[in-house]
Amino acid sequence: MGSRIVITTRNVDLAEKCATASLVYHLDFLQMNDAITLLLRKTNKKHEDMESNKNMQKMVERIVKKCGRLPLAILTIGAVLATKQVSEWEKFYEQLPSELEINPSLEALRRMVTLGYNHLPSHLKPCFLYLSIFPEDFEIKRSRLVGRWIAEGFVRPKVGMTTKDVGESYFNELINRSMIQRSRVGIAGKIKSCRVHDIMRDITVSISRQENFVLLPMGDGSDLVQENTRHIAFHGSMSCKTGLDWSIIRSLAIFGDRPKSLAHAVYSDQLRMLRVLDLEDVKFLITQKDFNNIALLRHLKYLSIGNLSCIYSLPRSIGKLQGLQTLNMSRSYITTLPNEISKLQCLHTLRCTREFDYDNFSLNHPMKCIINTICLPKVFTPLVSRDDRAQQIAELHMATKSCWSESCGVKVPKGIGRLRDLQVLEYVDIRRTSSRAIKELGQLSKLRKLVVITEGSTKEKCKILYAAIEKLSSLQSLYVNAWESQKLEHLSA
Repeated sequence: MGSRIVITTRNVDLAEKCATASLVYHLDFLQMNDAITLLLRKTNKKHEDMESNKNMQKMVERIVKKCGRLPLAILTIGAVLATKQVSEWEKFYEQLPSELEINPSLEALRRMVTLGYNHLPSHLKPCFLYLSIFPEDFEIKRSRLVGRWIAEGFVRPKVGMTTKDVGESYFNELINRSMIQRSRVGIAGKIKSCRVHDIMRDITVSISRQENFVLLPMGDGSDLVQENTRHIAFHGSMSCKTGLDWSIIRSLAIFGDRPKSLAHAVYSDQLRMLRVLDLEDVKFLITQKDFNNIALLRHLKYLSIGNLSCIYSLPRSIGKLQGLQTLNMSRSYITTLPNEISKLQCLHTLRCTREFDYDNFSLNHPMKCIINTICLPKVFTPLVSRDDRAQQIAELHMATKSCWSESCGVKVPKGIGRLRDLQVLEYVDIRRTSSRAIKELGQLSKLRKLVVITEGSTKEKCKILYAAIEKLSSLQSLYVNAWESQKLEHLSA
């Protein structure tokens, strides 16, 4: 009753097929004054600058007309002009295609935006093409994108700047050039995530295919030729019939269901040259058995596992991943980090949070957990699916190893202080972590973000924690979860 369906499209024929001509609303182009204001804002110029320079005024009007008064084209071209002197604008103007001024078609707009890509500095081009890995209209977290850039070797440290700082400056530069759009902004005004305009994404996908930069299998993948592609992303459960040479793949990302061609390839020596493994958005269960072979990927620098996993233990062999920089185990069943974690000297991001299910095992009731242990053989009957079996075993391991703790943090081992390059550490369960390991947190001089759970810990351990925090001169973000009022009093003290 009274509902409306609104369809937006750039295709006039599609609009006319969806509704009668009288119901089609054609969005007007920007008025000339608004278009000029947008261009000046993007080039960091003012109306006063234009009014005092008649040649500049004429050039601005000509550029706006050639952009067809379309916002995306104006923003893209304006971002390029912002890097040039006004005296160079006329020379650049001659490179602009005149199609948008005569016929503002979608293809003409793509060519205009492609020109913006061509004028990107060399260090930003691979970073921009890398965005084609993510699905259309996907919200991309800044930390995830920058971490992957660093692992791929697109970012190099500069004097007075860490590699992460340089990577974030690349991210901001792409934002300023309107190649990507800000999506979510934090309280302090820092951009947390971005999206890619669909036309921009079409361009990244097209150029990536031309240059064999990223392989995006479509359908059954039978129409694709790999050649020397180093990066591959699966968007769904399609299979790949191209006979891929997995040994040359450097990065693998999966969004959605498990690809049929990868049923046994993940965590195997077939991917021995892999640097980036991103399984943060998979829709299939990752079991402990799958994960036990992670050490085969010796060159791994970036590892991210999403919340659809039944991983309850980091294998001791993880210490062999000497080049690992980012380890993200979001909402796993892991309760304790192994001592071998201290061997990962290159690690700069360590995120490990626990998942617990109040309904199944009632972790705060040990007796129920024991009863489930007695009944565990039933889990191995044919009536129980593989995924349900893996999940129940993981929950049991988590319950017993954590002594039925409901904390979402993990126990950190002694030797954590050796990770001198660590910048992000979350979540640390202070109650189950030894006093010596807590004291070692103060040795992490480069730590910028720390998340700790103090619920249930003793007053002595809290004092050791506060003393360690005082030594963290680089700390920018601190989150302390102290559920009870008594712990909050300790924190304020």
